Amino acid sequence: RTVEGRTELVLPNGERRVLGDGKVRVVSDSCGEMRTENRTLIVELGGQETKKAEDYTLNVPYGEKYSIVLPDGTKVFLNAGTTLRYPDHFEGGSREVYLNGEAYLEVTKDAEHPFVVKTISSEISVLGTSFNVNARENSCVTTLVEGRVRMKHGMLDSVELCAGQQALLTGVGKIRVQVVDTRYYTSWMDN
Repeated sequence: RTVEGRTELVLPNGERRVLGDGKVRVVSDSCGEMRTENRTLIVELGGQETKKAEDYTLNVPYGEKYSIVLPDGTKVFLNAGTTLRYPDHFEGGSREVYLNGEAYLEVTKDAEHPFVVKTISSEISVLGTSFNVNARENSCVTTLVEGRVRMKHGMLDSVELCAGQQALLTGVGKIRVQVVDTRYYTSWMDN
């Protein structure tokens, strides 16, 4: 899935770029620029978004961690074995990304443009908050550190979480909520 166990960026045309640790310009176009700095991919908008948004995919292999700053300022910390698909700029009424794996998100507040994390089995909607998502195959665990999120599983079930709560998608398609010590579920960021 990745080149030589290194984090890679897959461009809309399928071209793959291996991302390093240093400061490098990765992609530049009329919409803006993507560059790396200290194991963080930074997506910056240029002037006007004149073209249709294009999706990029960030693949983090097992044994590595990487982070990204999205065009709206949202910070996403990706754990090992994680894939994040995101647009080069957000269009329309919501800000949507697609996650397979584990990530901690610090979402930039924007009441008019909700932030949505889509996984293979669930959808998490937020307005501005910090939370951890672990979504692999048909499971999803969302742990809320601060703010509020809504986790939805198809048309079957939907719950709203408060800080310190965790939602788990059960094997029968229901979402179970419990109170947890969030440090346990976010400690992977600090090794």
